[in-house]
Amino acid sequence: MDRIKIINVFVMTMALAALGGCEGWTDHLELQRGEILFNSLSGVQSIVVAPMMNLSTNRDVDLVEATNAFASELQQVRGLTVVPLGRVYQYLAQSKVATVGSPAEARQLAKAFGAQACIVVAVTEFDPYNPPRLGLAVQMFTVGDLPPPKGTPGFDPVEAEQAGTPLAAPSSGEARPRDILSHIFSGRNVEVEHLAQKYARERMADSTPFGWRRFVADQHEFMRLCSYGMIREMLGAQGRTGRMPGINVGPGSGKWPK
Repeated sequence: MDRIKIINVFVMTMALAALGGCEGWTDHLELQRGEILFNSLSGVQSIVVAPMMNLSTNRDVDLVEATNAFASELQQVRGLTVVPLGRVYQYLAQSKVATVGSPAEARQLAKAFGAQACIVVAVTEFDPYNPPRLGLAVQMFTVGDLPPPKGTPGFDPVEAEQAGTPLAAPSSGEARPRDILSHIFSGRNVEVEHLAQKYARERMADSTPFGWRRFVADQHEFMRLCSYGMIREMLGAQGRTGRMPGINVGPGSGKWPK
């Protein structure tokens, strides 16, 4: 009966929104949606995450934790296999390097595990104090000439020149990255707060005493949130879909907190 009531409220809200008199309601409704990430990377089924590098002025960044957070969030993407980080560290240790140092090494790392792509991430800004700030720059290098992700404009050489990047790479030719992203997240930013609400809803973490606010207050949780934000942007609109609390879309999905 509770689920029927929830669905009825949802239908009524959408009807009011269609009449154009309920913009505030639809904004609130959007924040109540969970979000599932899907693999929208054409030709990429398996991916390697290289250990992160620190390009910020803060020497206190825990790069192992940051890499684990990013790889863990990437594993939540449906239809995408992520090579276990333990195997990646072991391979790099045998080569006596901490991480990849060039586009060629990034592609070689992907080839070593039979993956189609390698993600290289750098921390560009880090302030752990509340509200935290974290800057991330991401490059994706693919093995071979794969098509750009669906629904995205593909590689932008101008953006590549202007954005801070982990590895120096040409803007054309086979050595260029397939995609590049750079963003600074701040716990004070309203858009980051909205992102935290979606993130908390999908992970059923908004029923805790701190709710979604824990993800913009705690530096460890904030690192995971920022990783999620970068992955979400990398996948584009084609790689995500919303779902309403209380509507069953899979096993256990009806257990949304009220």
